[in-house]
Amino acid sequence: MRYVEPRERPPGPGRPLAGVLAVAVFLACFAGTNAWLRSALPVPATSLLARKLVAFEPRKDEIDTIFLGASTVYRHVDPAVFDAVLENAGEPSRSYNLGAAAMGGLEIRFALGEVLAMRPAGLRRVFIELQVMDLDVQPVNLLTGRVTWWHDLPTTWRAMGMLLARGRGGLLNTVGQMRDHLQAWFFNVANIGRARFVIEDQLLETEAVRAEALRFEVASQRDDLGPAADGFLSLDAVLAAATGDRRQQLVARRGALNRRQDEFRQKARAKVGWAGTKRVLSAAEAGLVASLARDAGAAGVELVFFMSPYVDKTDSIGQAAAKAGLVSGFLDMSRPEAHLELFQLQHRFDWNHLNERGARLFSRALAEAWLAGRDEADG
Repeated sequence: MRYVEPRERPPGPGRPLAGVLAVAVFLACFAGTNAWLRSALPVPATSLLARKLVAFEPRKDEIDTIFLGASTVYRHVDPAVFDAVLENAGEPSRSYNLGAAAMGGLEIRFALGEVLAMRPAGLRRVFIELQVMDLDVQPVNLLTGRVTWWHDLPTTWRAMGMLLARGRGGLLNTVGQMRDHLQAWFFNVANIGRARFVIEDQLLETEAVRAEALRFEVASQRDDLGPAADGFLSLDAVLAAATGDRRQQLVARRGALNRRQDEFRQKARAKVGWAGTKRVLSAAEAGLVASLARDAGAAGVELVFFMSPYVDKTDSIGQAAAKAGLVSGFLDMSRPEAHLELFQLQHRFDWNHLNERGARLFSRALAEAWLAGRDEADG
């Protein structure tokens, strides 16, 4: 038998096209699989926003006002009190608190998109407290279900632009932060941020452990949504239900305020008449605020920025946006001369958080300030 040397087949015109087609088929299958997984997997248990949106969706058409922001929204805005003020003014309202601890601008942007995508028939107002962005995510939180969930493509793309524009800490630091956000986005796309917890629960835990975890999750969701299931939960209520290390941490926070009472009063007095700094928004911050206003306006929803009663001289992105004319509504609740009761120690839980009584006063004052501002604008 004679060996015949095979000749290399010259590339034909169809070979590159076949390669492109194979890649396209792979990407389509990858996207379809991930879309199916996204619909099949539960929302991330580590995301309070996700759990609140699940509870909000069945009621979305009866809610006309929502609140977005960090713990000073979650712990301060009581929808029942807010609604009562508006009803007494002849404007019945049903509101819902979508605040969550440490919620910054990028997560707020994502949350508003999720709400508007539900097409709530009655939504008329969105109150936002915007103090910080979510660019500097702690490594321990970066790949959690909560953080990976809000890293969809538009939010991650915006984070990339903001990091490049900011350029803080030099090129290596910026590249490292961009890598972190891209990794969180990949976890989102591949559903790793959600699937791994399900897999761990199903494969690594016993039935008894899973049952106990489920009971704990149900109790946590009920407690996190507050006694009225409207998203508001005061720190007093958290303390009353807390045990162990969690209770010790909360008691320590109150104790720290008690030890600094004189300093607190001095800061409150020094803030009387303070008009804020002449902060100018970065292009990226202005772009994010403008996108919030644009999407809300397209849905026929009023956007109102506000600021909680911080005792320190704190800048607000919302305040700077109002000064720049990017938004029309800004309610400054951090002025002691206008809201003295919010700076009294008996209404405080810790340095920057109100207790339950203070939250009721704040919710009433916020509703009254919005009504007064609207009437002034109409007049």
